[in-house]
Amino acid sequence: MKKILGIIIVLVVLATAFYLLRPQFAKMAYNKARILADSTHFEPAIEKYNTAIKFDDDIPEYYFHRAITFNKLNNTEKAIEDYSKTIELDSLHSQAYFNRSLIYFDLQQLKESFTGFNNYIRLKPEDPKGFYYLAFIFNTNKLYEEAIQHYTKAIELDNNYALAYYNRGITKASTGDFNGSIEDYNKALELDADNVEIYLQRVGVKSALEDYKGAIKDYDKIIELNPKNFEAFYKRGYFKLMLKDYHGAVEDLSKASNLKPNNKEVYFSRGKAYAGIRNYKKALLDYNKYINLNGKTSEVYYSRGVAKLQLQMLNEARSDLMQALKQDKTHSKAYWAIGVSYAMQGKYQKSIDSFDKAINIDPKLTEAYYNRGVSKGLLNLHNDAIKDYNLAIMQNSKYAEAYYNRGVSYINLNDFETGCYNFKKARELGMEAANEMIKMYCKE
Repeated sequence: MKKILGIIIVLVVLATAFYLLRPQFAKMAYNKARILADSTHFEPAIEKYNTAIKFDDDIPEYYFHRAITFNKLNNTEKAIEDYSKTIELDSLHSQAYFNRSLIYFDLQQLKESFTGFNNYIRLKPEDPKGFYYLAFIFNTNKLYEEAIQHYTKAIELDNNYALAYYNRGITKASTGDFNGSIEDYNKALELDADNVEIYLQRVGVKSALEDYKGAIKDYDKIIELNPKNFEAFYKRGYFKLMLKDYHGAVEDLSKASNLKPNNKEVYFSRGKAYAGIRNYKKALLDYNKYINLNGKTSEVYYSRGVAKLQLQMLNEARSDLMQALKQDKTHSKAYWAIGVSYAMQGKYQKSIDSFDKAINIDPKLTEAYYNRGVSKGLLNLHNDAIKDYNLAIMQNSKYAEAYYNRGVSYINLNDFETGCYNFKKARELGMEAANEMIKMYCKE
């Protein structure tokens, strides 16, 4: 009996000792888990955290760090559970609120994320990150004023917060405050000068403001940072095209085509750039590539038709222009170009009919009035021709060719005084051919 009692006493002592040592065993397992997690051995770390919690299940840090490790393993459900348990055990654990809110944010559970970040701000009002993420949520919900207010608060707490400036810039752009947006992007780049994304956002705003030169400068920097950025070469080439820097556009668009040989938009833009430097054969090749890549739009058929006009391929040009009209019956410039093709063949009445159609669709198409006037003049309909030149000049007071040809019509009507006035006006506007007419018909 005494022997049995002794065994029981020993067992009780051992059990008591084990119970008293449980926190130490837990701490040992937790420390091993931290070491494993820090060395990216996440699954063994989880096992050690499990052991720690088994020995001592009311320590918030055990759950908190196991949550971090679950999140590293992309097990967001378990991570949320552990962050929630951390908060249950320690309602003032600000980082648990923050980390759980980040997971909710990534999962697009914005309501839960919003609540969590508000709790984080309540506990750590001096930390700008809480305001930053709340601003992001407001922006996602298109509550732009509230977003700007919270980004501003984050910046007040940390005036070197590049991401806050950057995202406030995005929000301001969404409200149409482009100048304010650029100011924020400028500040963000002062703090993070090599961030390509900031340049890309700023270049979008500059484009909206039609600041193409400024956009090109931003693309210069983007290409410096990433010499294989297709979008940068393509867009820089496009903006050079808009500024009529056709040689520069060809150079950039050629680099873009080397990076993405099957991008049809590059060929269309480069085709227009080649047309700009009057290299219509190369323009034609690029328009063909665009069409072969299934880019069968009214604009490319129109552009190819105009290139063929320049190459005297008149019947083929009309075929393309008719194809453009099949796709877009309101394409006024296609009717205008068809009219030009008929005029080039001496079919002046047919050309006038086409110019009429172009003008009916777009009464502001200056070239159509001018070319219709030329065709009427060639049919000796000079009074009607003068009316068309008048309309062209009303829309473009610096249209030298219209003054010149109006002068020709007045001379044909024996009104030398008015004819000479028009020749002199054409000369003022830089048309040297007017000098010959002035010598022939005018007194100076």
